[in-house]
Amino acid sequence: MLNAVAARSGLGAAFIALALAGACSRDNAPAVEPPVLNIYNWAEYIGHDTVAEFERRTHIKVVQDFYDSNESLEAKLLVGDAGYDIVSTTTAFYGRQIRAGVYLPLDFSRLPHWKNLDPQVLAVQAQADPGNRFAGRSEKTATLALADDVRDQLVAAGFRVILTRTSDKFVELPVRPDIANRARADLFV
Repeated sequence: MLNAVAARSGLGAAFIALALAGACSRDNAPAVEPPVLNIYNWAEYIGHDTVAEFERRTHIKVVQDFYDSNESLEAKLLVGDAGYDIVSTTTAFYGRQIRAGVYLPLDFSRLPHWKNLDPQVLAVQAQADPGNRFAGRSEKTATLALADDVRDQLVAAGFRVILTRTSDKFVELPVRPDIANRARADLFV
């Protein structure tokens, strides 16, 4: 069975949660193999440096497998225990995957910040995952909410901020720095 972070999740948040939950060790502990985090995801959904930085900070090795379609993902998961800790799936498919018993329920005792998630987003996800027992917040809503918060803080500090997107509209990766260059930005994040 798998733990799911559904709807193309913010895996950076999952990395942080795992770092906080499992990165502690004793100074005199015997040498053991580092823990491994197995992820099944769309290609290019995790930043190029994110995995290396996560591994450096937590000493947890990340193994990523990628799929090219919802159908490929579903076929692999429905066969049986695929061995993944995190699966980034889409809302259109995870309801059926949950009903098929593919995922383990989330352990809310290990998710203390769950209470901070947007109830409206959780309500939408609950249509496929009643009670939000198996799936986490989607990447797009987490990323957009974080971007809005950072923008507001920077604006309050006197900075001019231009976001490359302000809605659930995909902007191709090569276009994003072009937006910053056209705005003559001093910093592109």
